[in-house]
Amino acid sequence: MKSKLSFFVLFLLLIAGTKSYAAMTLADLLTQLSPSSNAPAILAKVDQFSPQTKTIPFPANDPSLQSLSGDYYLSEKNLNFLQTYKATMAKLPAALHQENSWLDQFRDTVASPNQYFSTPLGKFVKLASCRPHMCGTNLSLLYDPASKNIWGILHITQGKAYLLGSPSDDQLALLLISVKDNLTDYEF
Repeated sequence: MKSKLSFFVLFLLLIAGTKSYAAMTLADLLTQLSPSSNAPAILAKVDQFSPQTKTIPFPANDPSLQSLSGDYYLSEKNLNFLQTYKATMAKLPAALHQENSWLDQFRDTVASPNQYFSTPLGKFVKLASCRPHMCGTNLSLLYDPASKNIWGILHITQGKAYLLGSPSDDQLALLLISVKDNLTDYEF
């Protein structure tokens, strides 16, 4: 009994000595991603679009979605997606990209299966992955197969998030909807 109690006390001391991070709210994340944006209007769009944004099955035999309907690592086989993805990643600051070389390795990431969404703005593929052994550093993307555009959020552990692509306010609202259930992964 004494060893269990000692272990518990040691555990409490370890917890007390670690820094605690609070999960971001959508407003916090939006302020960090786009400080000059009209945050109240974008958050109103989140509320407006949320009930109309639904996960739907990937359609069979749609060539624009080839290799996107399964696991994240297969996405690199879709040449339209891959070209857009590489162009988007090339716009990251060199030091940031170098520190996050996992972004170039589709097979070496931890990822959830891709999802397909119907939204007021059209249909999009959501892709999400994280850095191996450090899932606090993660990537969330929305890919529009019709326009071949990507918008996303690259979140770096302990508080820095980067907006990828150049989403309109409406597209930014959809991006926030796509990550809002995972805000516990976004710490500051």
